[in-house]
Amino acid sequence: MQAKTQKIYSYFTRGGIAAVVGYCLLVLGADWFARTHFGMTIDGDWFLLVMASGADELRAFWSAYWKGIVSTVVIVAALWALCIAAIWRWPLWGMRILLASAIFLTIGGPSRIASFKPIYFAWDTALRFGEYRHLASVVSAERKTARPPLRESGRNRLVIIGESLTSRRMGVYGYPRNTTPELARLVAEGRLEVRPERRATSPYTARALMNTMLDAEHTQVWRDRAAGYRTVLISAQDRWERYCGGLQLLFEACDEKIYIRREGQPVYDEELIPAVKKAIEGPSPWVVYVHMMGSHFLPGDRVPPAFRAAESAGTAGFDDYDWSVRYTDSVVAQLVNLVPSADIYFTSDHGESVYSGRWRDPSDEALWVVPEIVSPATNVVSAMRAENG
Repeated sequence: MQAKTQKIYSYFTRGGIAAVVGYCLLVLGADWFARTHFGMTIDGDWFLLVMASGADELRAFWSAYWKGIVSTVVIVAALWALCIAAIWRWPLWGMRILLASAIFLTIGGPSRIASFKPIYFAWDTALRFGEYRHLASVVSAERKTARPPLRESGRNRLVIIGESLTSRRMGVYGYPRNTTPELARLVAEGRLEVRPERRATSPYTARALMNTMLDAEHTQVWRDRAAGYRTVLISAQDRWERYCGGLQLLFEACDEKIYIRREGQPVYDEELIPAVKKAIEGPSPWVVYVHMMGSHFLPGDRVPPAFRAAESAGTAGFDDYDWSVRYTDSVVAQLVNLVPSADIYFTSDHGESVYSGRWRDPSDEALWVVPEIVSPATNVVSAMRAENG
């Protein structure tokens, strides 16, 4: 009996190790293919959003992606067979490697586990399936629904969406460093109003914005267009970067979509300003959605060296994240000054865990709280939901 138990345990152990190794190789192989061919990493939302979209370019991506997956699986199957043979021949070393990997992930905490691609991939696909399928179904229904023609109604509105910006590092929310002098000035002049910090619903961009831009029946953009607005998206984020598939569907109904980021090139948020100037010169009423790069990881790379040099007086000791907040403050103020008579709504998708020593640490409150700054005497927050009832 003991010999039989040991044999079953041996098969179970070797099979488990082989499954872990094979799964890791499969996901890492697919990730390599996506990076090589499309300059992006894979995530669960691509399996849903690319398939659900009606855009020709996304269908082409879906076809090419799966051709790559199939070829990758063939290679992985051969590697898997070699791994099984090696583990079968040296089970003790296989167990040691598995145990060492488990310890490595555990001592790193949630951040290390989340950054471990195979675990993250499985979590991302399984837990987001319902949410992304809902988004896909809403957009699919919108494509078949006629929208009323544009008409002269409503006030122009500028919606500014920051990136990875926590209110805990903003001077206008009580942070001791002067990271937001321009916003503070606009508030003092009565042109903007600081509302209590808002709690983000997710530490990831597309999922967080769904809760702002999506309800049971329509996206916010569709509601704005149906209410008679000309809608424009101006984004500093690459449309093919991770999670941007979700953003594409959220903003698909826009009359115009402008992505200013050039592939392989750095982009600074001030480059959004000329595009916004051009957009607001078109017919009214309009809603312009501006999506910044803001304080996205790595935040130091989001700040132009010239800005840092010009604004260095009195700001010695700023770390990279605070510099990114200071730069966001400058760009947002310039955008506000472009539209003195429009309604303003400024928030962020989510915050950042800059106090924890690790990025995207869910235990850090700074990851979950974001600003909400609006033009006074207007119900801009309600307007984000009220145009179509």
